Amino acid sequence: MKKYVIYTELSADEFDVIKSRLRLIEENNFVLMKANEFSQNLRDYNDVLSVDYIHEDNVFYGNIGFSYVEEKSSFDQRLFCVYILKAFDENGSRYFKRRIFEKLYNLEDLISQSSQILSDCLEYYRKLEKSDLTEHINLK
Repeated sequence: MKKYVIYTELSADEFDVIKSRLRLIEENNFVLMKANEFSQNLRDYNDVLSVDYIHEDNVFYGNIGFSYVEEKSSFDQRLFCVYILKAFDENGSRYFKRRIFEKLYNLEDLISQSSQILSDCLEYYRKLEKSDLTEHINLK
């Protein structure tokens, strides 16, 4: 059976190697993220190179994660961005703040620094208050 790979610059074998390396991040940070009430996003898309954690409480919900950036990557450098999303729903609208950090990480740096990166993201996420979540969409 032929695999479906959405990335034009990766072979199926390269994809599999990167995907397996990303699992190290998930394994190494399970306790950290669980202690902060984040869990791995169970909607695991087999065709996407990302690690995504989700959080939901009585007021807020959001995501913290890493995602492959194909357009900035090269054969020698597979690069990933770090992102945070925090949101809440009120009066028929969803208010949120999304941040994609400018710094990109190659795969090995991402693996070795993932605990510190996630700790920094958790701190940033905790500091975001309702008044910071100024982007919004109407819910229907």
